[in-house]
Amino acid sequence: MTDTAETLALIERHWHAITTGDLAALMSDYADDAVLITGTSGTSKGLAAIHELLTLYTSSILPAANTRFVLSQTHAEGPLGFIVWSAESPAYNIRFACDTFVVQNGRIVHQTAAGMAEAR
Repeated sequence: MTDTAETLALIERHWHAITTGDLAALMSDYADDAVLITGTSGTSKGLAAIHELLTLYTSSILPAANTRFVLSQTHAEGPLGFIVWSAESPAYNIRFACDTFVVQNGRIVHQTAAGMAEAR
């Protein structure tokens, strides 16, 4: 069973990877059969589909070099994690976003992500 400290450590590592644009580190956080559901892209199942989605996010939606990220809240209880964040990039202003994570064996097995994004 995943404990709260392990979930918090994964969230911290994952947040650092997204804010630095480290796609390899992002992908290393997911289990092979992970599922990522977003409010805009629907369901991505497995590493290949998640990689495709995160490549888009890190290259054109929220490129780390040109994006200001703010992490406002982090919560975890056992294997369940939750973050609230915002970001401003040249292409988008994301005023409010949140992600949930379910962690097993040190990897994300399920994630949801939703936010209010405005194209610039």
